[in-house]
Amino acid sequence: MSSAGLARADHPLLGAAVELADTGHLVLTGRLTPHDQPWLADHTIAGATLLPGTAYLDLALHAARLTGLGAVADVVLEAPLALPAQGAVQLQVTVEAPDGSGARALSVHSRPDAGDGVPDDDGAPWTRHATGTLTPTPTPTPTPAPAPEAASAAWPPAHATPVDLTDLYPRLTAHGYAYGPAFQG
Repeated sequence: MSSAGLARADHPLLGAAVELADTGHLVLTGRLTPHDQPWLADHTIAGATLLPGTAYLDLALHAARLTGLGAVADVVLEAPLALPAQGAVQLQVTVEAPDGSGARALSVHSRPDAGDGVPDDDGAPWTRHATGTLTPTPTPTPTPAPAPEAASAAWPPAHATPVDLTDLYPRLTAHGYAYGPAFQG
C-alpha cells in the first residue's frame, strides 16, 4: 500500500488513507460487502441490508482521530447505504482542510463496486450518504440541573408498569426491522 503512496487507515471498514497535496483533504477508502463484514447482514430494514447509523459516527470519530481533532460536532445522515446481497460497494470518507476555527467538514460517499476496486460498468455515480463537522475540541453542552424531586425519586417510579420485552426482536422483524445477533443487546 505504501508503494502506491497510501497509508493504512487502521479501521475495520476502511483500507487506505491519502492526503491530497493541493487541498489538504484527507480521503479514506474502503470496500463494504456482507461477505467480508458478515455482521453487516444483521442490520436489515424493510428487506434491505443497510449500513447502520452508528457506523457513520464511528467513521467520523476515526477521521477525527486521524486528523488530530478532538470531537465530532455533528453527523447528518442524508441517504441510506444499502449493501448488495452479492458484490460490494466502494466507500469514501473525505475530510476537508481546516477552516479558520480548525473545524473540518466530513462527507461519506459510496458507489457500486464490480470487484478489485473497479466501479460497475454502468458508471454509477457516487452517492453522498452523510456529512458532518469535526472540531478541535468538544462543544460544551450545558447540563440542566435535575429537578429536586427527580434527584430523590425511586426507580422505577411507583406507578410504572413493566413491559415484557422477551419477544421484542420477533415483533420488530414483523414490522420490517430485522436485527441479527450483532445488533441485539
